[in-house]
Amino acid sequence: MKHISFSLLLTFFFIPSLWSMAEAPKDYITTRTTNRPKIDGKLNDECWKTLPEATDFTENDPVQGRPSAQKTVVKLTYDNNAIYVAAMMYDTQPDSMWFQLGDRDDFIQRCENFRFLIDTYNTNQDGYEFKVHASGVQADYRFQDNTYNGVWNSAVQLLPNGWSVEMEIPYAAIRFSNASEQVWGFQFTRYIARTREFSQYNLTERGAPNPQVQWGRLRGINNIISPIRLSLTPYLAATADRLPLTQNSPTTYANKYNITGGADIKYGINESFTLDMTLLPDFGQVRSDDRVKNLSAFEVIFNENRPFFNEGIELFQRGNLFYSRRIGQYPSQARNAFNNLSPNEIVDINPDKSRLLNSFKVSGRTEKKLGIGIFNAITAPTYAIIKDTQTENTRKVLTEPLINYNILVADQQFGSNSSAYLINLNTNRGKEFTDANVTGAGLNLQDKKQQYQISGSFVNSYRHKPSNASASTEATTEKGSLWNANIRKINGHWRWSAFTEWVSPNYNINDMGFNFYLNYIYNEAALSYNQFTPFGKVFKEGNVNIGYTPIYQYDNKRKISEAININAFIMTLKFFAVFINHNEELISSIDNYEPRYLGRIFIKPKESYTNIFFSTNYAKRFALDWGGDYGVRNPYNGSYKEIFLSPIWKANDHFTITLRHMHSIADNDLGYISSLNIDSIYIGQRTINTIVNNINIKYLIKNGLSIALNNRHYWARGKYKAIHFLNLDGTLAKDDTQSNDQNLLDGYYFNSNFFNVDLVLTWQFAPGSNIILT
Repeated sequence: MKHISFSLLLTFFFIPSLWSMAEAPKDYITTRTTNRPKIDGKLNDECWKTLPEATDFTENDPVQGRPSAQKTVVKLTYDNNAIYVAAMMYDTQPDSMWFQLGDRDDFIQRCENFRFLIDTYNTNQDGYEFKVHASGVQADYRFQDNTYNGVWNSAVQLLPNGWSVEMEIPYAAIRFSNASEQVWGFQFTRYIARTREFSQYNLTERGAPNPQVQWGRLRGINNIISPIRLSLTPYLAATADRLPLTQNSPTTYANKYNITGGADIKYGINESFTLDMTLLPDFGQVRSDDRVKNLSAFEVIFNENRPFFNEGIELFQRGNLFYSRRIGQYPSQARNAFNNLSPNEIVDINPDKSRLLNSFKVSGRTEKKLGIGIFNAITAPTYAIIKDTQTENTRKVLTEPLINYNILVADQQFGSNSSAYLINLNTNRGKEFTDANVTGAGLNLQDKKQQYQISGSFVNSYRHKPSNASASTEATTEKGSLWNANIRKINGHWRWSAFTEWVSPNYNINDMGFNFYLNYIYNEAALSYNQFTPFGKVFKEGNVNIGYTPIYQYDNKRKISEAININAFIMTLKFFAVFINHNEELISSIDNYEPRYLGRIFIKPKESYTNIFFSTNYAKRFALDWGGDYGVRNPYNGSYKEIFLSPIWKANDHFTITLRHMHSIADNDLGYISSLNIDSIYIGQRTINTIVNNINIKYLIKNGLSIALNNRHYWARGKYKAIHFLNLDGTLAKDDTQSNDQNLLDGYYFNSNFFNVDLVLTWQFAPGSNIILT
């Protein structure tokens, strides 16, 4: 194995590069049409006959710079309402073309596709992508908003000599300036599925930090006007739950039914800015959260599945300070409802989320590249209902006050890929609850040749809790800060970076965002070698990376961690990929969180782990991902073993099954188990066995109409072997009395099972209109 690895590195470093520099960008000059084409995929409309052709596509992948194996011809025109694109994809083997069905925005590798990309402000920092597969499936994307869903039209035709597509992109689906003469960045691409050839009209260098710089310019579009952009998206949700009647009666169940309705409104204020609002919002998750047994000192972070909080929020994510699941989250005082109950009282009703009253956001970008965003949401007060079982009297306990969430952001773009931003997040609760304010600023600079990047950010957090006379508490104020800086070489085979981040002990953004670790100075130096084009006789691409990470405590500057990481990725010309990673801790690390008391530390034994991952060609009917991890911790003979297996079977163009299996065993793992007070903390030595199985079945009745069944079973078991007393210096001393008490050890045993089943029917019955039943 050592000989093979050394040979691989020599291959990376010394084989001559096959790099082919990108050609000069090709522009396209169009003209206005007075004869709108019929969008049927047939390229026989009068408007297509006299337009210039965009042809001579160049292969980007797998062999960069080689002429495309198949001819492609594209034409483009416009009128007062839309942009129109016609493309003819010739194929010398039309019987071999692949045509897999799918839902809108599906990632489909077993199907030919054509893409039209435009940068309507010509800034090289944003853009729209419109993709049509040969099976007719549409997909779209906005570079700074991956939830973008435009309303546009397309049609395809399968022909004896290839396939053709027509696209209609209404001006209402995009944003552009009000200039009389429009100059847009643009790109055409084609994907041939059976050979996995990806070709472009304007060749861009693989691995380039900003490929948009190498796009061509679309000219000739003059005197167009952005139309009124107004859309109403109504929704109706019906739920049925069977839950324990109360936490005091976990074996008594009751059925709960609920029907809610409302609407989202989207209004284009002008050509640059859009207002999004909700009416009667009562958002539910569109899929189940993946619950886990949480043994850590931190909360579990879930994905956001609510459409309103996923769409058009790119500006509000500057600095990574906004976590939208905070809005409508589990009431902060809900668990306190069980405190101070009289002997005859029970908690009859205790809501598990705060109700959203309203929310809106305004966002856009001016002609001078200034992005502005305003976000506001209000949640209603939440109360638990306490019931006296003898008198039937009830009383209310406030578990969450009325909360106003607000974000203001300004983001200025300049150059080809440079920007600066300023953002403020404010959480106002009033009464005796804590208010919070977070302000962040950041700068990203790149040189004109796109070789180097310098970036940095600063964040200040402020939290204030007023005094409470009834509870005899005084007002408290908490201030914290974060700043970081990064310098990187971002182009070429050899790349490097140096990063540092300083976080003060009182830094806290958890009112609208989330942060786990505090009081640290994180440093990282990294070096990589990247090969983006084929080398040798079998390899398509690959890279090798090495990083060194020392971490210090902010307040006393002592080193709390030091590690080195080495990883490598390689893919063959047959699209078989291998990823190998090794992480070696050089010292025993200091954990400030596992003791669960501020000021206490836990000195964790040194760890090392290696993981390897394999992946086969996803374009095949059957593909397989598999891999494993192995880690060791000394002393205590700690080890971690994990296997991962995920077969993907595309039985036909309608039916796909994806299985995912993960099994891990953490032997002699060390973690918090209990405490009496800050001076009496115990760490458990345990074996944790975790199995996760996912079964995802999808059947496409036709394009845009599908049924998906998603099943997930999570099973975690923990058995304790010994209990250790945490010394004041962070070391462990085995508690023989408790460790020899088998009944006590068995009392800490846990067996957690979570089973989710999501059945989803999705029907896109018209462009921009969907019915989703879950």
